[in-house]
Amino acid sequence: MNNRGIIIIGKRDSGKSTFLFNKFVDEYAKGKRILVIDSAAEHIDKSLIYKIRSHFENEFLWISSCSKHEITFPFCSENDYPVTLVKGNDGKCRIFLADTAKYLENGYNYPAGEERQKERVFYQKLSVQIIQQLSSMVDVILMDEIELFPEAKPIIRKALSEGVLIYDALHEEKSLSGLRDMFDVVFREQFYGK
Repeated sequence: MNNRGIIIIGKRDSGKSTFLFNKFVDEYAKGKRILVIDSAAEHIDKSLIYKIRSHFENEFLWISSCSKHEITFPFCSENDYPVTLVKGNDGKCRIFLADTAKYLENGYNYPAGEERQKERVFYQKLSVQIIQQLSSMVDVILMDEIELFPEAKPIIRKALSEGVLIYDALHEEKSLSGLRDMFDVVFREQFYGK
């Protein structure tokens, strides 16, 4: 199977999150199980997961940022975060909302450099760990501003090969960090015009 994900590239406030929300509504109406990962959740008024949460009350499982010792990627087991949250799910929940903003935002407490980058790595690892742990339980993965890194390649490849639809909205194409061959890149203007 030669499935590819879709990356939507656009500047801030260009409609990327709105596109993802509309994609969520469409896929949910089809009965799909959906994982949404959002790294911009601190901006509640613009956050994709908060928008979904307000429209689909009590229909989701909320996955918040965890402590650093629970971020075990790439050495995840079936008992690692967030699978432990989902194991009690009775199968009726079709929406999984994941907030990975904590470590991305923590990075801004440091000047540009090594310490800031260390915090960013936690956000990236947590995002990929969530995908690794939950991709077999969902049909669609929507990511808002999730910068992927090369170590994510086998996880993304596996999900795509199993038929999971993957969408990510990013500011710039370079945020794909070596995963460009797995995604079709679409610029926001192609959806909404100029």
